[in-house]
Amino acid sequence: MSESFILINTFLGVTIGIVAVAWLVYDSFFRVKSKVADRIDDAMRERVEGHQENSPIIKDMVRPIRSGKKPLLRRTQDRIQTWLDQAATGLNVWQFAVISLIVSCLFGGAFGFAFGPGWVLGIGTPLSLLLPAIVVYSRRNARSEQISTQLPNAFSAMSRGLRAGQGVPAVVQMIANDFPKPLSEEFNYFYEQQHLGVPPEVALRDMARRVNVMELRIFTIALIVHKRSGGNLAELLQQLSELVRKRVKMKRRIKSLTGEGRMQAAVLIAMPTIVVMIMSLIAPQYISVLLERHDILAGCVFSQLLGAFCIYRIVNFSY
Repeated sequence: MSESFILINTFLGVTIGIVAVAWLVYDSFFRVKSKVADRIDDAMRERVEGHQENSPIIKDMVRPIRSGKKPLLRRTQDRIQTWLDQAATGLNVWQFAVISLIVSCLFGGAFGFAFGPGWVLGIGTPLSLLLPAIVVYSRRNARSEQISTQLPNAFSAMSRGLRAGQGVPAVVQMIANDFPKPLSEEFNYFYEQQHLGVPPEVALRDMARRVNVMELRIFTIALIVHKRSGGNLAELLQQLSELVRKRVKMKRRIKSLTGEGRMQAAVLIAMPTIVVMIMSLIAPQYISVLLERHDILAGCVFSQLLGAFCIYRIVNFSY
C-alpha cells in the first residue's frame, strides 16, 4: 500500500470525522434554537428589532441599546450575519462557519498533498479558509452594484406614482412587482414586513442594514423624515434619482479611468504564479531549488497579497 494512498485516506477520514462531529454538535445543541429563530424570522418582529440598532443610517435616528454594550462575540456574529444578508446567501453564521470549515479541509488537504504536508497549516488551510469569505464579499459587491444601477429608475417611478396620487405603500408594491431583481426582492421584503405588522420605520432600518448601498440609505432617511415631519416626498425622490444617476455616471467614469491600472495589477499578480507553473514543466530541477525554501515562498505569497490589497485600495475609493 503506497504512502500517497494512506495519506489520501487519512485526510478523507479526518475531514469526514470533523464534519460529522460538527453536525452532531449542531443537531444536539442548536437545532431547536434554529427552528425557533426561523419562526421568529417568519414573523419579522424580534429579528428586525434586534438589528435596528445596527442600521448605519444616521446617529440621531439610531435607538439606544437597551441592555448595554453587546459582547465582542455577539457583535462579530451580527456583523458576519449582516454581510451574509447583504450578499443574499440565505445562510446564518453557523452554516457559513461549517461551509468554511469543509472548504478549508478539502482545499487545504489538496494543497498539502500537492506541495507537501508542511504546507497545509502554513499556507493551504488559511488561504482555503478565506475562499468562502471571498465569494461572499464578491457576491455582496456585485449585488450592491446591481441595486445602485436600478435605483435611479425606481426613484423616478416612485416620484411619478406619488404625483399621480398613489400612497407610499402602493409605490413600494409597484417597485416590488414591476422591477427586476435584486431591487424588487428588497422592496418586496420591506412590503411583506409591514403586512406582518412590523412598524414602517423598523422595516426601513432593516432594509438599510440588508443593502450595502448609500443611495438606498438616503432613501430610507427620506422616508423616515417624511413620516415624522412631512414634506414633498415626490420632489425629494426626483432629486434623489438625479443624484444617483450622477453618482452612477461618476462611478463608471472612475472605473474606465482606472481600467488600465487594474489590468496591470491583474497581470503583475498572476505573472509569478504562471512563471512558476511554466518553469515546473520545462525546468523542474531549476525551480525545485525555490520550492525547497518554504520561508521564501511564504514571503512571496504575503508580498503578493499585500500588493494586491494596496492596488485595490488605490483604485477603489469612496466618493
